[in-house]
Amino acid sequence: MMINTAKRNTGQCVNSKRNRRIHDLKVLSWNVHDIRMKDEGLKSTLNDFKDLVKDTDVFCLQETKDPIKVAGFRCFNSNRKLSRSGGVCIGVKNDICNGVSTVNTSCSEDIIALRFKRGYFGMTKDIVFINVYDSPLNSSKKEKVPTATLR
Repeated sequence: MMINTAKRNTGQCVNSKRNRRIHDLKVLSWNVHDIRMKDEGLKSTLNDFKDLVKDTDVFCLQETKDPIKVAGFRCFNSNRKLSRSGGVCIGVKNDICNGVSTVNTSCSEDIIALRFKRGYFGMTKDIVFINVYDSPLNSSKKEKVPTATLR
């Protein structure tokens, strides 16, 4: 398998002959409670973080507070405007991101969704990954979100 590593590190999708069966995907979900740390910098640059995601195909992060970039992944971010709270990210390994498209979730900045295309992954139906950050009840950012309709 030949992969252009220059594109791989910039978050670009790459062509791959990898077996793309959806049930083989490894998924990680984590509330990172701010991607930045006071002394160490970005959590996404630490070896512990890199070790967590290196064997995953898809990761979902909540409370990112800033856009995320991870080498080897295309990161789809949704962050609140004019706020230092909330934020969600779905990272998809570069060698499978050609089989993924965004889903309109304009009802809230704290929701992001991706459609995993049936034809690309050899499935009978598309699968939609939805990553949500739900603010605490006493938060000033708590809002009533209408029922989302995926398009």
